[in-house]
Amino acid sequence: MKKYFNFLLLCCLIMIMLSCKTTEDATPIGQTITLCQLKADPAKYKGTYIRLENVQFVDTDLGKAFGGTYTGPNLTNPNGTGLRTLQDCAGNTLTVATDPLSSFVGRFIPNGNGTFSGVVNIFTGNVPQISVTKEIDFANMTNARCNIVPVACPTVLETIANVRALGVNAIITAPIKVRGVVISDWSANNVTGASTQRQNFVVQDVTGGMTFRLTAPTASGSPFPYLMGETVEVTLQGKTVAQFNDQMQISGVATSEVTDLGIIDPMPTPQIITIAQLNSDAFESQLIQINGVTFGAGTYSGNQNFTVGAISGTCRTNTSATFANTPLPTSIVNIRGIAARNVGSRQIQPRNTSDLP
Repeated sequence: MKKYFNFLLLCCLIMIMLSCKTTEDATPIGQTITLCQLKADPAKYKGTYIRLENVQFVDTDLGKAFGGTYTGPNLTNPNGTGLRTLQDCAGNTLTVATDPLSSFVGRFIPNGNGTFSGVVNIFTGNVPQISVTKEIDFANMTNARCNIVPVACPTVLETIANVRALGVNAIITAPIKVRGVVISDWSANNVTGASTQRQNFVVQDVTGGMTFRLTAPTASGSPFPYLMGETVEVTLQGKTVAQFNDQMQISGVATSEVTDLGIIDPMPTPQIITIAQLNSDAFESQLIQINGVTFGAGTYSGNQNFTVGAISGTCRTNTSATFANTPLPTSIVNIRGIAARNVGSRQIQPRNTSDLP
């Protein structure tokens, strides 16, 4: 009886060990998502093992190994790292990275269509990549290749605050757009950017503001295309969050990427802030008001200092602005404008004479 009991105990231990090993070696199925979902919110999937269905490698990668451009015998290490390109049948693409020490680094890229899995990483500038972890990640890509019929990922509305949070030099790979009200006014000629070019405009939503720069200047004698008070939607995919003279902006915006919806949303109410808050950059590219300020003598033209108590701030007016030669107030006043930054200087920029005391 004792021998029989020991036999049963041994069998149970073996079964437990096998069960543990199976669990340890099992490859997770991964959350099934689309390339569009990944590109719309890369941070959401960072470090996650995901599964992409109905995908294939681009034609130019066929006949190559996962690492390098090696074309020798299969399973031979090509002595190089590799970045390959995966695509769905709508032509949306994603970079596939392979560790040069992987056992399959020299294996040829699958020729077919199917399921591909891996771990999502975020590369420099908010660009998502997927890393292969095991050969099983691409073992099921054996179906017939699909014909690519280009269909852009649906554009998702994003907040300006979230776009700013991506940080300077971030590349916007997601199919996103922002919507807000134009708060800058080129009719008075006091907008950040060369007054002779008229390319910049400032948009604010309920979360923040951003300066945008068109790809080309507005033709001489023509009105600026986006007037103060109009609601616009700006498509951002492929753009870079840049910085010009210290101010955050998104450049290279084509007029075809801006949809003018007309005057349908209310103009943001100026936020009453202090000079310290202006200098903190927390309100950059937003409509603000500073109360109880005192100016010196002169006109608004150029950079003019003002104070509230012992704290000083700067009011910026282009020399070409329509109100540049307006005398500065001699009493304590309130002033409105757009919070801006220029080569280290934090400034308030009045839009027109309605912002002046």
